Amino acid sequence: MGSRIELLRDLLYKEIESRKKDQEELIQISEKLDTLILEYHKEAMGE
Repeated sequence: MGSRIELLRDLLYKEIESRKKDQEELIQISEKLDTLILEYHKEAMGE
């Protein structure tokens, strides 16, 4: 029984790590998109 609990715990930790990584990736993509939008607006305004 104990090994089964450890296995479930390990699976949970892997899932949490995977979600953290996905979340960090989304934040990076969002920051890049914000930068591109800002650059586009600067070019559109002729700055």
